Amino acid sequence: MVGPALRCFQEPAADAYDVGEPLYHHFPSRADLAARLLVDGMARSQQVVLSVLGGGRDAEQGVRDVVHAQLAWVQEHAELARLLYGDLPGADSSRAGRPSSPKRGQAAR
Repeated sequence: MVGPALRCFQEPAADAYDVGEPLYHHFPSRADLAARLLVDGMARSQQVVLSVLGGGRDAEQGVRDVVHAQLAWVQEHAELARLLYGDLPGADSSRAGRPSSPKRGQAAR
Protein backbone atom coordinates (compact mmCIF):
# COMPACT_ATOMS: atom_id res chain seq x y z
CA MET A 1 0.00 0.00 0.00
CA VAL A 2 3.00 2.33 0.43
CA GLY A 3 3.59 2.66 -3.32
CA PRO A 4 0.08 3.79 -4.23
CA ALA A 5 -0.06 6.03 -1.16
CA LEU A 6 3.20 7.75 -2.11
CA ARG A 7 1.86 8.42 -5.61
CA CYS A 8 -0.89 10.52 -4.00
CA PHE A 9 1.77 12.99 -2.94
CA GLN A 10 4.20 12.74 -5.85
CA GLU A 11 1.80 13.46 -8.67
CA PRO A 12 0.13 16.86 -8.35
CA ALA A 13 -3.17 15.68 -9.83
CA ALA A 14 -3.24 12.37 -7.95
CA ASP A 15 -5.97 11.76 -5.43
CA ALA A 16 -6.34 9.08 -2.77
CA TYR A 17 -9.45 7.95 -4.63
CA ASP A 18 -7.58 7.69 -7.91
CA VAL A 19 -4.53 5.47 -7.27
CA GLY A 20 -5.94 2.04 -8.02
CA GLU A 21 -6.47 1.04 -4.38
CA PRO A 22 -9.28 2.13 -2.07
CA LEU A 23 -7.07 4.05 0.34
CA TYR A 24 -10.01 6.12 1.51
CA HIS A 25 -11.32 2.99 3.28
CA HIS A 26 -8.21 2.96 5.48
CA PHE A 27 -7.60 6.69 6.03
CA PRO A 28 -10.32 9.27 6.65
CA SER A 29 -8.31 12.08 5.04
CA ARG A 30 -5.28 12.81 2.92
CA ALA A 31 -3.62 14.30 6.02
CA ASP A 32 -4.12 11.02 7.91
CA LEU A 33 -2.53 9.14 5.01
CA ALA A 34 0.44 11.54 4.98
CA ALA A 35 0.85 11.18 8.75
CA ARG A 36 0.91 7.39 8.49
CA LEU A 37 3.49 7.48 5.69
CA LEU A 38 5.67 9.89 7.68
CA VAL A 39 5.54 7.83 10.89
CA ASP A 40 6.16 4.52 9.11
CA GLY A 41 8.89 6.00 6.91
CA MET A 42 10.69 7.60 9.83
CA ALA A 43 10.56 4.32 11.77
CA ARG A 44 12.11 2.50 8.80
CA SER A 45 14.78 5.15 8.42
CA GLN A 46 15.63 5.06 12.12
CA GLN A 47 15.83 1.27 12.07
CA VAL A 48 18.70 1.54 9.59
CA VAL A 49 20.56 3.86 11.95
CA LEU A 50 19.90 1.64 14.95
CA SER A 51 21.11 -1.43 13.10
CA VAL A 52 24.48 0.26 12.50
CA LEU A 53 24.92 1.51 16.05
CA GLY A 54 26.00 -0.76 18.83
CA GLY A 55 29.17 -2.06 17.26
CA GLY A 56 32.46 -1.79 19.07
CA ARG A 57 33.89 0.90 16.80
CA ASP A 58 35.12 4.37 17.68
CA ALA A 59 32.85 7.42 17.41
CA GLU A 60 34.26 8.66 14.11
CA GLN A 61 33.79 5.32 12.40
CA GLY A 62 30.33 4.99 13.94
CA VAL A 63 29.28 8.32 12.44
CA ARG A 64 30.71 7.36 9.05
CA ASP A 65 28.85 4.03 9.13
CA VAL A 66 25.56 5.72 10.06
CA VAL A 67 25.92 8.28 7.27
CA HIS A 68 26.72 5.60 4.69
CA ALA A 69 23.83 3.40 5.83
CA GLN A 70 21.40 6.33 5.80
CA LEU A 71 22.47 7.46 2.34
CA ALA A 72 22.07 3.90 1.04
CA TRP A 73 18.57 3.75 2.57
CA VAL A 74 17.64 7.07 0.94
CA GLN A 75 18.78 5.82 -2.47
CA GLU A 76 16.92 2.55 -2.06
CA HIS A 77 13.72 4.29 -0.88
CA ALA A 78 13.95 7.53 -2.86
CA GLU A 79 10.20 8.24 -3.06
CA LEU A 80 9.64 7.73 0.65
CA ALA A 81 12.78 9.71 1.51
CA ARG A 82 11.54 12.58 -0.67
CA LEU A 83 8.34 12.67 1.38
CA LEU A 84 10.20 12.39 4.70
CA TYR A 85 12.89 14.96 4.07
CA GLY A 86 11.13 17.34 1.69
CA ASP A 87 8.38 19.84 2.28
CA LEU A 88 5.18 18.31 3.58
CA PRO A 89 2.47 17.86 0.95
CA GLY A 90 0.19 20.87 0.82
CA ALA A 91 2.24 22.76 3.42
CA ASP A 92 2.94 26.42 2.89
CA SER A 93 6.41 26.67 4.40
CA SER A 94 6.28 30.47 4.49
CA ARG A 95 3.55 30.23 7.13
CA ALA A 96 5.64 27.81 9.16
CA GLY A 97 8.26 30.50 9.71
CA ARG A 98 10.91 28.88 7.57
CA PRO A 99 11.99 29.56 4.02
CA SER A 100 10.96 27.08 1.37
CA SER A 101 13.68 24.96 -0.12
CA PRO A 102 14.76 25.94 -3.63
CA LYS A 103 13.54 23.79 -6.50
CA ARG A 104 16.11 21.78 -8.37
CA GLY A 105 18.13 23.97 -10.65
CA GLN A 106 17.31 27.15 -8.71
CA ALA A 107 19.77 28.90 -6.46
CA ALA A 108 18.88 29.52 -2.84
CA ARG A 109 18.16 33.15 -2.00
